[in-house]
Amino acid sequence: MGSSAPMTDAPELGLVLSVWGFPWGLPWLAICGAAIAVVGVWLLSRAMRTDAWTTAGRLLAPPGALGRALLPLLLTAVVVSAFALQVLGWPLQLASGALLAALVWLFVRGAGEFTHERTNAAELTDALRLSTPYPWAALAIPAAVGVVSAALFLVAGFGDQLGTWKSTAGWSGLAEYGALVLVVAAASLRVFGYATNWRRAVVAVALAVLFVRGLSWSGVSSGERTWNRVGLPPTRTSFVLLVVIGVTLAAETWALRGSPASVPSQTQRFGRAGGFWAAVVASAILALALTSAALETTVGPSQLPRDAFGSIEPTPAPKILEAGGDDDLNLGWTFAPVLRLRRDEDYPPVPVEVFLNGSTQTGAKGATDINGDQLPLTVEDLPTECPDGSHEACGTINCPQCLSRTREHQPTGFIPQGTFYTRVAHRGTEPRVLAGWNPWGNDLDTLLQYWIFYAYDRWEAETVIGRLTQEHEGDWEHVSLGLDAAHKPLFVALSAHCGGQVVPWAAIEAAPGELRGGRVVISRQRSGPSEDVSHPLVAVARGSHANYAVAGGHRPPDWGSCKHLPSEALTALSYASNVRDLTDDGNTGWFAYPTEIAIVTDQTRPMSYPGAWGSGETITFGHRKPSKTARGPLSPPLQGASWRTPIKLYFCGSHWHGDSSESSRLHGTRQECGQ
Repeated sequence: MGSSAPMTDAPELGLVLSVWGFPWGLPWLAICGAAIAVVGVWLLSRAMRTDAWTTAGRLLAPPGALGRALLPLLLTAVVVSAFALQVLGWPLQLASGALLAALVWLFVRGAGEFTHERTNAAELTDALRLSTPYPWAALAIPAAVGVVSAALFLVAGFGDQLGTWKSTAGWSGLAEYGALVLVVAAASLRVFGYATNWRRAVVAVALAVLFVRGLSWSGVSSGERTWNRVGLPPTRTSFVLLVVIGVTLAAETWALRGSPASVPSQTQRFGRAGGFWAAVVASAILALALTSAALETTVGPSQLPRDAFGSIEPTPAPKILEAGGDDDLNLGWTFAPVLRLRRDEDYPPVPVEVFLNGSTQTGAKGATDINGDQLPLTVEDLPTECPDGSHEACGTINCPQCLSRTREHQPTGFIPQGTFYTRVAHRGTEPRVLAGWNPWGNDLDTLLQYWIFYAYDRWEAETVIGRLTQEHEGDWEHVSLGLDAAHKPLFVALSAHCGGQVVPWAAIEAAPGELRGGRVVISRQRSGPSEDVSHPLVAVARGSHANYAVAGGHRPPDWGSCKHLPSEALTALSYASNVRDLTDDGNTGWFAYPTEIAIVTDQTRPMSYPGAWGSGETITFGHRKPSKTARGPLSPPLQGASWRTPIKLYFCGSHWHGDSSESSRLHGTRQECGQ
């Protein structure tokens, strides 16, 4: 596989400007570029003996011709934007529709260059119908350009995975895949039709190399290591190619002083027409694929049959179990969630002891023996402060062997598995935790947070442009329940990536539990009439461990929540691209409930560890070398609002949302949230 070398060609001009004392934050390069353009136009107008406006118009003519050649590709971009702009409001969606209509109008009724487009399309249609005596070579050459470019794109990008590619995206994913190949063919044909002289041919070749270099840099195709080995890193290569294109277009301006542009050959006219139709077909296919994906994700995931667990509707006011001598522990066991895991989940919930076994710790002030050597990591000996006495995120626990701890077999049914680290916050003792707007106001009296630990997180998907893998050591997820003063449950909050969803208690699916021999046992069916259905069922996504209220494979992950980006804008595109959180919707996995409930605070281990549980997150895409993108997950008390002000986060956070199928409003307005 290809690898990506670090970019070594830094912006030397920026360094010089900063040495001279210019603030680097100002757009000095843009100012310099504008000055160079003004001086260049003035000098060229003197040389051509014309005024500046005429010279500028002539300078813009060659890039304008290139833009018109590539204009049909904008159809596909507008189709994508029509779906991506949905979260930014209706005005922008209307604007995208107007732009699409304008493009169609230009090609159907436009004058000038667009008249030639219609003529070329008519000639191509006649030739394909064999109604005119055009030579076959005029058709064969552009056909070969389109087929070869598409084939090279497929081989370079997917040659190592075409035989093993597994998609759950259905026909929408395959349609998007086909549309992508057609776009590559369309671009090649349009550039081929544009190259009517040697200067335009140079521009066409430079554009092709720039496109290939971009595919290699992004990881879609292989060859990044080779490019860097021959001294062509991405920034330098792109700069040189753009300079070549700019100089060549300027030469085109000089060469065409007062002369008409070169006339395309019959073969090139067919190439332009073929590229136009390929772009139109690709846009239509993409629109259908994204519409299908949007409808599937909007309809929502499939529900479990209502008889899967006998009666799985939650009890409105369940009886609190007497599972121990502590009231908080009794609450923790009464409402302990059940994790519904897929049969192919390799990393189920575990006690943190499993993660600490064989791990090492750096940064935090750890326990040492009499010789000053650090003691093996155990929960009892976990560091609780930094060397300077603070409790910030200074430490890192490394567990390199966690990746290899895969499961040899998948269990079935309901099994006790893992420790659920449970925080119980009451309004009377921790008012800040329950502060903030919520639909129940002061009736919300108690919050249960179940923090669940996984030794490894590995999410992967075969997208339509390459294999995508996100992974990191350690993973903290949480499920929260809100109770009123009588311990009647009100809602369930489920973490997913850096956001989540809130579901009313009456809308969730749940399982019954009972005390057997002093232990809480959760099973498929009620064993008697006295058990309360109080254990919410949580669908856990394979690999990412994101939590959802119901199972189903119809949801893209909201990864943008971790970067505070509106990733829901690309919901349909992500879904059709096979980027999904997969949960068990075939009743073939298993159901994990806690072996132990550990009541914790920010002062108790393992919550008090001042650092990250893992060396960092790694993203691998296509043929790119794996890259570190973030630290490992921090201890829950260091995760910001999730621990400090969870109610504000659940009901006012931009990446937390309510169940849209419920009539009750579960997310505050800007005024209610004080934003």
